[in-house]
Amino acid sequence: MKRATYIKWQDNVDQTHKSIVGAKFANLGELVSLGMNVPSGFCINTVAFFEFTRQSNLMDYISKTLESVNYNDRKVVKRNVEKITASILKQEINSHIKKAITRAYNRLRKNTKASHFAVRSSGVYEDLPDSSFAGQYDTYLGVSGIEDLLFSVKKCWASVWNERILYYRRSKNLDHSKVSMAVIVQPVIACLQSGVMFTVNPVSNKIDEIVINAGWGLGEVIVSQEVSADEYIVCKSSKNIKKKRIGDKNTESVLHQNR
Repeated sequence: MKRATYIKWQDNVDQTHKSIVGAKFANLGELVSLGMNVPSGFCINTVAFFEFTRQSNLMDYISKTLESVNYNDRKVVKRNVEKITASILKQEINSHIKKAITRAYNRLRKNTKASHFAVRSSGVYEDLPDSSFAGQYDTYLGVSGIEDLLFSVKKCWASVWNERILYYRRSKNLDHSKVSMAVIVQPVIACLQSGVMFTVNPVSNKIDEIVINAGWGLGEVIVSQEVSADEYIVCKSSKNIKKKRIGDKNTESVLHQNR
């Protein structure tokens, strides 16, 4: 019997792979094909996620736990999320998935000479026409060593059922039992400044405007909205800055290299 494939590499994916690598990684693959400078990486695809969550009837346990949740009581929701997270984190990743991740990690570490990595969630439900999950799943930066990586992967999988995601999916009438998660592994770039760029204004939906949010250090504090970042609205045709707002940026995320 043919063994399942759990790993996809960034230079070998496009939009046709979205159902197994998620929107984020599929888009990274498209950028690579366009010749953009994207840090190398691999993806632990949804095949691994489904196999992991079916072990020891884990998915059945999660579904039954959520069936009786009273969403009007945030304490109850939080308590059940903690139970689901704990059950996922104590579940062992099976040997086939673990070996595949280890091989890919060693290859990426050798090819990039990197020692610290980003472990990023790439959800299949992300950025649908009427919903966006940007910044709601978990990301872990500065991950070093295979055990740290494997544990971070499980934490990304667990974030499929975090508190804010449960409420958001419920507001969009999306089925909790049909979700899946891919996980991206890339080297961390120890940048001094970082930013997020939207090629369409996400507030006004103006297609002739680019919006840039920027801050100090790693971009996680911007994506997670932990800081009031600088914001620039740029006219696509003229490249002129139409509007500028400087945020306080009183928090900085940095990479500690001494791990």
